[in-house]
Amino acid sequence: MKYMKWVLSVAAFVGALPGGAALAWAADRTPDWSGLWIGTMKGGFGIELNAYYRPGAKVELPPYKPEYLEKYKRNLDQLHAGQTVLGRTCKPPGTPGNMVAPVPIEFIIQPKRVTILMENANETRRIWTDGRPLPNYIRSSLVGTSRGHWEGETLVVKTVGLRGPELQLDSSAPPFSEQLTVTEHIRLVARDRLEDTVTLDDPIVLLRPWTKKLAYRKAEGADDIYEYSCWEDEDEFKKANLK
Repeated sequence: MKYMKWVLSVAAFVGALPGGAALAWAADRTPDWSGLWIGTMKGGFGIELNAYYRPGAKVELPPYKPEYLEKYKRNLDQLHAGQTVLGRTCKPPGTPGNMVAPVPIEFIIQPKRVTILMENANETRRIWTDGRPLPNYIRSSLVGTSRGHWEGETLVVKTVGLRGPELQLDSSAPPFSEQLTVTEHIRLVARDRLEDTVTLDDPIVLLRPWTKKLAYRKAEGADDIYEYSCWEDEDEFKKANLK
């Protein structure tokens, strides 16, 4: 009886704390960095074009197999010549390109699922963390199908079912196949700093897995994600070319 009274007293105390956040923490010890974050553009998968074309400079290229490395170099040449590789399109970048842009993304962390909302192309990622396996049939998409689990304070996410050839990882459009698997290790490294270690594994185009780190800062003072209006930019682009 004394034990039950103690439990009820603790529950009453926790439930009375502001916002009810402590009650959720008591029921589930899942790390929580819910809120808005903005990519810092530190790290990422692109390369610095000026450095790549500087005589004698050493720039680490992606670990592509020869034929895909040549394709990637042609993309870089096209960019260096002032031409676009992707063209003017409103197609969403897909995973993990949607995690790179320096625009707000919002993490919503719940006991059984993590949801990521992105201003970039209005994309949404749903990551189940309740132990369910990947489905037997996976419909190919730009965002992919994700499953995750917690390893201590780190969220580990595996994403498959991606339309590799259509992904826009950055403006140089690195080539990938339908067999691409994206593995992420996302963790809080400081109160206002988040890190996403992203590994791309594609046995068709890569000699070995390719890993980069993405960095984010807490979006202080921001409380919402705005509508992404690529179609408006597309209309302006068409009007400009008709003049």
